[in-house]
Amino acid sequence: MSGIPPFRVLRAKPLWIANGVVTGVLALLLAVFYVGADIDPVDHMTRLPVGLVNADKGVGQANLGAEITESIKKSTASGDKIDGKAMNGKEMKEELG
Repeated sequence: MSGIPPFRVLRAKPLWIANGVVTGVLALLLAVFYVGADIDPVDHMTRLPVGLVNADKGVGQANLGAEITESIKKSTASGDKIDGKAMNGKEMKEELG
């Protein structure tokens, strides 16, 4: 068996330079797309569908789940960023299905 030893190919500089360039370009593209998506997500968000399920039963006079649900509905009623709907667990499962 004569010829080039099998590991001699790994000593070729063009092979490593090509790998380095390809890896560098892929890393650059990944960074650009990742950072580009996070620059201003709030301005790019319109009518985001959000389902709000209140599973709190309440204790005595205090029903914090209902209070928080009402507060969230009031705060999102005038905005155009979030399309929030209060629903029960069954309706939520149907929407997700």
